[in-house]
Amino acid sequence: MMTTDNAQVTKHGEKRMRERLGLNRRASRRIAQKALENGLTRDDLDGKLRKYVNSAWNQYKTADNMRIYHRHLYIFQESTLITVFLLPPKYFASSDKAEKRMRETAAANG
Repeated sequence: MMTTDNAQVTKHGEKRMRERLGLNRRASRRIAQKALENGLTRDDLDGKLRKYVNSAWNQYKTADNMRIYHRHLYIFQESTLITVFLLPPKYFASSDKAEKRMRETAAANG
């Protein structure tokens, strides 16, 4: 697990998390922090999922940090959450597999 700054959430980010994940403000901050610390980065991905995230990266010019966490794409600028999207269902299996691989690697490393 990597240590990071405390995640901040913009009003737009809170609105999107409430709309797309059904979370209140407090839960939004907590999940944003978990996504920032434990989410998959572009370097953790491969194949079509990586291509999808790269296209999102090119679309959001202000974003400098994207994470995939539990089938959602979190878009950050530094440690501030800008917005969140549900991954398209065709990427669920790839996302789940990459998260499982990351958990197993973390467990093996102690």
